[in-house]
Amino acid sequence: MPARFIASAGLLAALAFVIVALAGCGSQADEFVTKVRAEATEKCNEGNQAACHTIVQALSDTKVAIESTAPIPVE
Repeated sequence: MPARFIASAGLLAALAFVIVALAGCGSQADEFVTKVRAEATEKCNEGNQAACHTIVQALSDTKVAIESTAPIPVE
């Protein structure tokens, strides 16, 4: 499960940075934030714990922050 958690969080973050790089204005950044939040909620409802702990917010017209508040598993 830890590897799956890390892969899910990494994939979500990578997707976010690529789309933000392609976005260019505030309304697109806001639309992107809304889209990622909706996808995170959907995946959380499907049982993906990494998505349940995802915070997404627009920092500016061209920057979006995506963070995970999930604890890092320690073995």
